[in-house]
Amino acid sequence: SLVGSEMCIRDSLRGMLTKPLANNLLVELSRQLLMTLQYLHDNHVVHSDLHAGNVLVSQLDRDPVVKLTDFGVAHQLDGASWFRPQVANPKILTPELVTAGYTTTQSDLYQLGLLMYQMHTSWPAIDVEAPYSEITRQIAEGTPRQKAEALGTPLSQVIAKLLRRRDAYRYHSAREVWDDLRQVTWR
Repeated sequence: SLVGSEMCIRDSLRGMLTKPLANNLLVELSRQLLMTLQYLHDNHVVHSDLHAGNVLVSQLDRDPVVKLTDFGVAHQLDGASWFRPQVANPKILTPELVTAGYTTTQSDLYQLGLLMYQMHTSWPAIDVEAPYSEITRQIAEGTPRQKAEALGTPLSQVIAKLLRRRDAYRYHSAREVWDDLRQVTWR
């Protein structure tokens, strides 16, 4: 029985990334992901596994609906501001995970930046086929941010700020990201 279940037109956002998404679709999907992340973060939950395979999209023929899935490595912060995950997807590593072994709500925002870059270009911001040591070098050198800045589009500046190496210079909340994203898309 399909009672209580939901069908998605696409299995995941991953199937949509064969070409760059139209800006209006990219912004709408990002808006919904930002709302989801803000809800999680307001409730002291870090997802820690935000990538295209964990984002389901339905109703593409009208108003898209985004669902974030796979909370297998998500963590309730319980008063702490960070945690040390037991596993990490090397394709979406964050600078603080690479250098210090922990993840925070800002790590989710970094992973969103990686995802938005891929939605904008259809290419990952990190060479995900490279060996682990090369991936960590790219992150340490700020390659994802540099690639985003090089795009030179209004959206790329928001993406680049999401991809800053030091979390003190990144956005501090999903709300902040949405404020900037709205400004660049409605100019």
